[in-house]
This record gives sequence, C-alpha cells and structure tokens, in this order.
Amino acid sequence: ETTLGDLLQLDLHCFEEEVRGIVDKAVKEMGMEKVLAELHNTWSGMQFQYEPHHRTQLPLLLSDETLIETLEDNQVQLQNLMSSKHMDHFLEEVGSWQRRLAVADSVISVWFEVQRTWTHLETDLLDILSNGTNPQQVQKHLSKLFDNMSRMSFQTEAEGRPASAGLGMFSREDEYVAFNQTCDCTGPVEVWLNRVLESMRMTVRQQLTEAVSSYEEKPRELWLLDYPAQVALTVTQIWWASDVGVALGRLEEGYENALKELSRKQVTQLNALISMLIGQLAPGDRQKVMTICTIDVHARDVVAKMVAQKLRHRWDDVASHCFANICDAQFRYSYECYITLTQSLHLTMSGAPAGPAGTGKTETTKDLGRALGIMSCGNIYKGLAQTGAWGCFDEFNRITVEVLSVVAVQVKSIQDAVRDRKQTFSFMGEEVRLVPTVGIFITMNPGYAGRTELPENLKALFRPCAMVVPDFELICEIMLVAEGFLEARVLARKFITLYTLCKELLSKQDHYDWGLRAIKSVLVVAGALKRGDPGRAEDQVLMRALRDFNIPKIVTDDVPVFMGLIGDLFPALDVPRKRDVDFERSVRDAVLDLKLQAEDNFVLKVVQLEELLAVRHSVFVMGEAGSGKSQVMRSLQRTYHNMSRRPVWADLNPKAVTNDELFGVIHPASREWRDGLFSSIMRELANISHSGPKWLVLDGDIDPMWIESLNTVMDDNKVLTLASILYINPADLGWNPPVSSWIDRREVQSEKANLTILFDKYLPTCLDTLRSRFKQIIPVPDQSLVQMLCHLLECLLTPENTPPDCPKELHELYFVFAAVWAFGGAMFQDQLVDYRVEFSKWWVTEFKAVKFPSQGTVFDYYIHPGTHKRPVMLVGSAGTGKTVLVGDKLGSLDQERYCTKTVPLNYYTSSAMLQAVLERPLEKKAGRNYGPPGTRRLVYFIDDMNMPERDAYGTVQPHTLIRQHLDYTHW
Repeated sequence: ETTLGDLLQLDLHCFEEEVRGIVDKAVKEMGMEKVLAELHNTWSGMQFQYEPHHRTQLPLLLSDETLIETLEDNQVQLQNLMSSKHMDHFLEEVGSWQRRLAVADSVISVWFEVQRTWTHLETDLLDILSNGTNPQQVQKHLSKLFDNMSRMSFQTEAEGRPASAGLGMFSREDEYVAFNQTCDCTGPVEVWLNRVLESMRMTVRQQLTEAVSSYEEKPRELWLLDYPAQVALTVTQIWWASDVGVALGRLEEGYENALKELSRKQVTQLNALISMLIGQLAPGDRQKVMTICTIDVHARDVVAKMVAQKLRHRWDDVASHCFANICDAQFRYSYECYITLTQSLHLTMSGAPAGPAGTGKTETTKDLGRALGIMSCGNIYKGLAQTGAWGCFDEFNRITVEVLSVVAVQVKSIQDAVRDRKQTFSFMGEEVRLVPTVGIFITMNPGYAGRTELPENLKALFRPCAMVVPDFELICEIMLVAEGFLEARVLARKFITLYTLCKELLSKQDHYDWGLRAIKSVLVVAGALKRGDPGRAEDQVLMRALRDFNIPKIVTDDVPVFMGLIGDLFPALDVPRKRDVDFERSVRDAVLDLKLQAEDNFVLKVVQLEELLAVRHSVFVMGEAGSGKSQVMRSLQRTYHNMSRRPVWADLNPKAVTNDELFGVIHPASREWRDGLFSSIMRELANISHSGPKWLVLDGDIDPMWIESLNTVMDDNKVLTLASILYINPADLGWNPPVSSWIDRREVQSEKANLTILFDKYLPTCLDTLRSRFKQIIPVPDQSLVQMLCHLLECLLTPENTPPDCPKELHELYFVFAAVWAFGGAMFQDQLVDYRVEFSKWWVTEFKAVKFPSQGTVFDYYIHPGTHKRPVMLVGSAGTGKTVLVGDKLGSLDQERYCTKTVPLNYYTSSAMLQAVLERPLEKKAGRNYGPPGTRRLVYFIDDMNMPERDAYGTVQPHTLIRQHLDYTHW
C-alpha cells in the first residue's frame, strides 16, 4: 500500500512536470484501451440482416442503417486515435482494426452494387437473358422490344419442331411480313435481336423499292392489298408527291388544267376506297384502307392549296432511299408534319408543343416520329441517345421544378453531342454511344391543376410550338370518310353543331366532355353501326350513334334538351335503339341470379356499360352513393360468367393507399423497384392468356393525383393512359329495387305481402318530407336510409316477435318503430330548432294508424332489438357520451363469443397505419384469409372517425379503407 509518507519521500513535488506528463499519458492510454474494448464488443455482436428475394428466395443483404452508421463512426474514431501522440503502445492493434473495418466497408459497398445490378433487374430482362438461346421463349417479349410486333414465324425442322431461323413477323393486328432473307436467331440474344432489327429494316426497304416500281401496274385499291400497311402508306404519299410534282411541271409548261385533273383523279381514287370500306374486309386491311382514306382526304385538300409550304416526299433512285423535304430541311424517310417541329430538329434543337387537352400535341409528335420509323418511349434519355429513337414526354410540366433543372442538363449534353456529330459522348459520368437521329419532344398543358412553369435553362433547349384548337369539322369529316360515309361533309357539320350546342345549352357537369376525344369515340361507334346495317341511310346511322352513345352519360334533367337538339338536327327521323335481344335476356337472368330486380332501367344501364366497353377499354361509372354503380358492374360480370366468357375481376380503392403504393416506387437508397398495387395487378392480368374480359375496378373518389397518372393508359396509346362515361342518375333506380330484393329474401309469404304494402304507404311521403323540411346531422343518401330501415326490420321481425299467423297490425307496429329510427335517428338539433321534436310532431299528425301516447316524443318508445351484426355509426357533439355508450355496450358482450378492439383515430392516421392496427389482433386462417383468434367474432370500435386529415380533394384516406372493406369484404 502506498501511503502519503511514501509519496512525500519520493520528492514527487520536485518533478511536477514529468509526473503530470506520465499521469496524462496513462489517462489517455486508458481511454484508448476503453475505445478498443468497446470496438471489440460492438463488432463481435454485429450481424448482417437478410431478406429473401421475391422470386428466387435467395437471401439478400438488407440495407441496415445502424450497421453503416456504426461502421462510419468507428472509422472516424480510429482515425482520431491514429492522430494521438500517445499512440505507440496501441499502434499495431489500431492499424489492424482500421484495415478490418476498411475491408468490411468496401465489401459491403461491392455487395450492394452487385445486388443492385442483378436482383432488381426487370423480370422480363432476366427471362430474355436466361432463355436467350431459345427464340420461342423470347417471342412473348417481342411486343415490349419492338413497336406493335407480336410474334415471329420460324422454319420448322423435320420433326415438326420450330427451328431458330426467322422467316417473318406478325403485327398485333395479325398482319404478316416475310423477311427478304431468313434471319439467323442463334447465339447470344443481344446479337440475334439486333439481327432481327436489321432484317426488319432491310425488308421494309426492299418492300418500299418494289412497291414504288409496281404502283402503276394495277389499280391502287388492288395494289394496296399486296403490301404491308407501313409500305403502302409511305409509297402512296411518295406517288402523291411525285404526281403533284409532275402536275406543277405541266403547269409551268402552260398546261392550265394539270392540277384540276390531278384533283379529279384523287376524288375518283378516294371514292373507290370508300366503296371498299363498305364491303367485306379483314380487320387489318380495313385499318389500312381507313388510314389511306384519311391521308387521301388531306392530300385532296392540299392539292387545292399551294404546295410549296407543304412537306414533300421523294424517292431518290441514286441513294435508293425515301426523303421528306419541308422548306429547306430534309429528313430521310417519310412523314407529314408541321414546319415548326422539323425546323427545330434541323437546327438540332428539341420541340415543345403546348396547348389545352385534346388539341393533338401527343398525336402530332407521334405522327412525326412514326414516319421516320423511330418512335419509342421511356423516360431514360440515355436509352434514347443510344438507340436514336424519339422520345415524347407527355404532360412534361407536371414534373417538379427541382427535377426539371436536372433534366435540362441531361438534354443539353445530348443536343451538344448531336451538334458536334460525336459517335460517343459522356452522359452523367458514363461513356454512351450516340445515334444522331435522337429527338426529344415534350408536350404540356399550361394553366391546368398541378402544373409548374418550366425553368429558363430548359426553355432555351426546346422550340415552343403553340397548338390551336383544331378544326373539329374537318377532323370529323375525315374520320367519317375513313369509316365509309359518303355524305361526310354534311354529317360532320351536324355532328359538330350538336356538340357545340350541347356544350352551351346543357348543364355544367364534371363528367361532361364535348371535346375531340369524345367526338372520336362516337365516330368509331358510327362506323361499327354502319357496317352492321349497310342498307340504312347514313343520317339515321349517325343519329343513332349520337343518341345511344351520349344518353348514358347525360343526367336526367338534361335528357329532354339533348333529345330536342337531336330532333332539330335530324328532323322527322326516329330510329329504334339497336338491341341485342339475346344479350338482354342473358342480363336479366344474371340480375336474377344475383337476387336483384331486373327492372328495365337497370338492364338498360348494364347493356349501355357493355356497349361502352366494346368501344373503349376504360369506362367511368359515375353516380351518387347507393345509385347502383357496383351492382351494374357485378351484373355485367355475372352475365359474362353465364355466357362462359371467363371474366376476371380485380378491385382496389385508389384512395385507400398512397400514390407510391398504388403505382410503385424506386427505393432511393437501394435503387430497388417496389411494385405498386395497380402495376402488380395489371401485370398479373396481362399474364392471363385467355381472351375473356379482364377488369381492373378502381372503386373510389376521382382526383387528379392518381387519375392523371393513368391518363396514358386510358387513351389510345394504352400505355399505363381516355375513358367513356356511364352516369347513373339517382332516379334511374330509386329505392324500389333494393327493397324488393330484400323482401324477396324473407321466408314467410304473408309477411312479404304486408311489407310491400307498408313500404308503399310510408316511404314516398317520408323521403319527400325529409328532403324538404328536416335537417340531418350528417348528409345521408336516400338509399342508406332505406337500407337502414331494412336492417332494423331484420332485427325486429324475428319468428318470436312476429309468428306466421300474427295480425298485420303487429307488422305495422314494428315497421313504424323501425321507420322512426331509420328516418329520424340522425336529426339535427341546435339552439334554434330541435328537428327531432319537429319530426315527432309531424309523424304523429301525418300517420294516425299507429297511436303513440301523448307525452314525450316518438323516440321515447322502443321495442327491444337484438344484435344483427350490422355496422353502426354514432354522431354527436363532444361530451354527449358516445364513447361511454359504446364502451359500455362492448363491455357487456359475451367474452366467450366476442372480442373487441378500440381504434382511436387522429389527424395523422393514414390507411397504412389503420390497416396495421386493424390486422394486429387477427391470425392467419387459410391462404390470404385472416380472422380473429379461435371462433370468436371481433368488433372494432373506431373512435373519433372525423379526426383524420382531408386531402386537397376532400377525401379522408382511412375512410376509404373502411369503405372498401364494407363494400368488398377485403383490402
């Protein structure tokens, strides 16, 4: 033991500095020792976390924030130790730790890099790479690689197996084009797919050469059928340009009528095509002839104008190539376009058409691009630069400003490289090869909801091109010609007059659209009707199309006005609706199968939905709550089922999840793509091979946030964007069908008769008076009131309460009690008026059949109801005892049979949180079904339902989740 005496004997006070140095060093070394011991403890217990890969179930390293953070912190700590002057003793140990952690750090980053490159590859890409040597397996992906190519045909070997030599290609419309020489599809997939691409180009070029030379050998309408559509369209335009050139040359020589003769020749050719359309044609040929008609109408109008400012196609015999000239810019291979955009390409700039919806921004660019044979899509500029494709970025100004400025840098680097004629260039730090035909176009809607202004550095790169509202009458006339109408001009004028008047005279409804897209779909219907009934007069066909296609979306009050307009434009014409009697019979059977009422109005709505689906691949079914929207869809699905068409139905509520959960999102750290609900359902449906109808039902409120993203799935691009509308008026169904269906489900015959009489006696008066005289605490649709009355009656009309031989007065007694609570249960009460007292007075004076005692109100008397497993909502101001009342009721339930769960909501509750809380007490039953433990029933008590935040469009996200469960019993 050291004592104070010993210390004093050592004369330490004489060596103060040295002692202080030694003590300081010892303290520092002890600190270091502690740090190293901690390091040892930390890393001996640190473990990697894994998750299974969703397809292969291989373990993947999870991005663990704590692990990465600890690693970085420890490396910094060791760095600090190294810079300490008392390091000598621990030099080797610290150095060893530094090396170990550095290796761990680099291994983890390499690991993530490898994982990122391989695990999150597109399933399609992996599939193509793994089956690369087997062209048959790669076939199904061809449509994703090449625009509109569905499959290839291959040589067959002696045993009947397909060989790997490609003979030709099929389009989605089943048009077959044989390659000019067989294409060898052996070897690595990335090599032979490029050979396929080269074969395509060579074939089209050879076909163009043949078609140009054989054009005059036979009449054009026969010549058309000998060549693929792309070739026929291009050569038609080459010859038209050449004819016009010859005519202009003859004009210069003094031959006055050269252009008039050409014009007459064109009209004859056009009429020949129209008569072809009315006859029997294969769908592919019909599409080809319709497109040529459209071009011919345009060509006819152009000849009447000066040709210098128009684009001209010419065939260059020396270069054996087709060129398109417009002003002083020349591009290889054909198309007809607008001077602004080609000039911008000529100057190696990009184009930016801007204008309101339906003015043809996207179509203009697509038309431009299809022509040069380079139309691609995708948001990856790198991909565009490498393939030389054109990119059309629709609705570009919906991107946030932060992202737009990054885009500007990327676009500029591509434009600079094209301008400098580089073969390769550096793009975002990578060396990328450049194909100089790349073109970038953006379209935008200025001044719409949720749009941003483009930053200046981006504006400088795109040449703006303002789109004006197109000449609807001309478009309408051209499309009518393409559908085979001869009196196209007169009919087009009537058509546009009707739509203009509808826009001005009908009421303003959110779902009305009298623009270009609506016009287009009616014309398609008119064409189908004309082909189905070729003998009928053209004005009758058009009138029928206009009437039957528009009536479904028009609200009840506007129908007389609309019918009046049709009557004025088509006087003395009354064409019956085109009816498919067999289909209507099938619908009635299906409706009865579902235990619903087959009323004419309801059947009509189902038939109208079927007619709309025949024309459009997306349809909005709109209407108030309880107007029968879901039942109309279910009835049509059941009809298809009965007809053995194998319908597939997937439903989801788009507002019950966030946009990222709906469409998918790329995880910013791991760059991993997480599929959204919509995209994964869409993918599943796309992989179902049979041809039955596949429906994805998005049942929920519409708002721009999610519907805008579907814009392109719904229009004719069918790329994840327009829809038709079936509007269901509240008056279309009314309260009668649901009540009749409910009465049909009762067992006792006498009770059914009594109930029918009671509903007719009380309901019309109650509903009318309720709307006009009383105020409810929250708005409740008529359908819900009637539904509540039925639920209450179910609780009351039990065999014990109403035996089969009971007098009908007893039924009335129970009915009146249920009606009082169904209609009067949600009455409002404020300082001025207590609507419950008012309702009570009105009831006693109005209905004298059931006597109430004179004291109190009609609400004070009750018949004891049992439980019927229906959801209940209590509404009232704060402190009225709602929570206590429910808590007391739930507390009194039999614990053997029931378990309860209270879920309080607050301002920040989201669907995901609510779903997690609701699923917590459940256990897995079978497959994807979950239920409460054992055989008990679970009652959720959701407190403060009004608390969660409303979004900008008035939807409360957690409510949509609850509604989805009540409607479809799943989420």
